[in-house]
Amino acid sequence: MAKNKKVWVKLHPLFTRDKARDVVSGVMFSQDAVEIGESDWNRLKEKNWYLNGDSYPLLIEADSEFSAEDNEAEDAPVDNDNENSYEDESILQDSISEEE
Repeated sequence: MAKNKKVWVKLHPLFTRDKARDVVSGVMFSQDAVEIGESDWNRLKEKNWYLNGDSYPLLIEADSEFSAEDNEAEDAPVDNDNENSYEDESILQDSISEEE
């Protein structure tokens, strides 16, 4: 059953938008952690974006060190009571052309 492993991920804290949707799975990502399948995580974890010429991962694991830059404590419980509107969403495009 290891193939169905779930991973908690969220948008990188410095990402310039509040939300992003994976066009393949339809999952909406935000600063709140979302549980996705390991196969989706393996496909999406290579996605990067650029800020001032530096490359950053678009999605990070919820327990990643990057979350220290977030507003919440790293060990805060996951709270899905997100009141943000989902009207302004960006799209994750699956542009990976080769896999290991």
